[in-house]
Amino acid sequence: MNEQNTCTFPKQRYDIKTISFLRHFMMGTIHINQWGSALGLRLPKAICQQLNIQKDTLLSIREENNRIILEPIPSGKTLQSMLDRITPENIHGEISTGGSALGNESW
Repeated sequence: MNEQNTCTFPKQRYDIKTISFLRHFMMGTIHINQWGSALGLRLPKAICQQLNIQKDTLLSIREENNRIILEPIPSGKTLQSMLDRITPENIHGEISTGGSALGNESW
C-alpha cells in the first residue's frame, strides 16, 4: 500500500471484523463543504456509532504528516462539566488580588 492509502486506528484493540468494517468506511471519500465562513465535513454514521461519537462530542484536531487527525476528547473534560461540579460546599469566597484600581476600572 502506498502512503495515501494507509489507514490508522486509535490505540485500542479491535478484532479483524471491526478493522475490516472501519477500513471500508474510512477509505471512502468525504466532501468538504462551506458552512458560513468555515469548512466542514460529515462523518459517516457507521464510524460514529463504532467509535461512540455523538452530537456534541468534542474532538481534538491536528495535522500530522500531512494528514488530518480527529480524536474524541474523553467525556467529563468540558468546561460545563467542571462548572456543574461546583456546589455551595466547595465554592470559595472572593479572593483579593491585593492591587488597587488602575486606569478607569470602577471598584
